[in-house]
Amino acid sequence: NVLPYEGATEGRALHREAQLMLAAADARAGKWADAAKRVAAAREWPEHLGAGKPYAEDVDERLEDRLQAQCLERLGRVDESRAILGRLGPSKPAAPGSLESRVLAAWPPK
Repeated sequence: NVLPYEGATEGRALHREAQLMLAAADARAGKWADAAKRVAAAREWPEHLGAGKPYAEDVDERLEDRLQAQCLERLGRVDESRAILGRLGPSKPAAPGSLESRVLAAWPPK
């Protein structure tokens, strides 16, 4: 439990990173349905982590969307995957050392 305070985002950031890295481990093991569940869990904002969910337009979930699309593709749900990727548009290279680069490095190749 993290006590709430203005700008308390560390607890939520740690939760998100843990869920995404667990999703990567599931994906490497070929457990695509489990990986998709972990990606969905990474989108959550549990109350006990010290920060409330901001307005939807202030939340960047492009990484989660990208990983969800890959899970759906591997699960044979190609149309859903393409719809998500179409919404995202082209991806930019991840900044070295960022959460995105660490998760993508752990994620299995296509």
